[in-house]
Amino acid sequence: MYDPFGELARLGVHVRRANLRAAWAVWVPHKRAIVLTTGLSRIEERCVLAHQIEHILADDRCLAGGIPGPVGGWHPDLKDPRGLDPGTALREHLADRAAAAKLVDGHSARSVLACVERPSEAAELLDITEHMLAVRLAHQGGVDHRPVAPTPTMGA
Repeated sequence: MYDPFGELARLGVHVRRANLRAAWAVWVPHKRAIVLTTGLSRIEERCVLAHQIEHILADDRCLAGGIPGPVGGWHPDLKDPRGLDPGTALREHLADRAAAAKLVDGHSARSVLACVERPSEAAELLDITEHMLAVRLAHQGGVDHRPVAPTPTMGA
């Protein structure tokens, strides 16, 4: 199973926690730190960190609008590409896709989903959020650069 905390240790990135208002996490490159908001579940933390790792690996260093600074990101209200400039929307989408592929393989996602009544049950069994499950299922069959719309229960 993919371990975001282990990967962060290998990358020399520290995890800090704070009460963030506008995002679930922020990558602060000059501090080599990811700041997580308080109150996330273990599964949300795992998915948020996997997403932020992809920003680190892609060397993403801009906020929305191309302003240099910490890279914010993983919050349901901010995931809707309609509210983001095209460059930011694409970076968020690509980070989601790469994180989802590391968090769960497509075969496992399909197999578990076939055995349960609701996607929320499958996500819990797979140790991922419903959003990451939706992203993984949407992109298991090929390259598709269209962003996945957030689900109403994402992050709940």
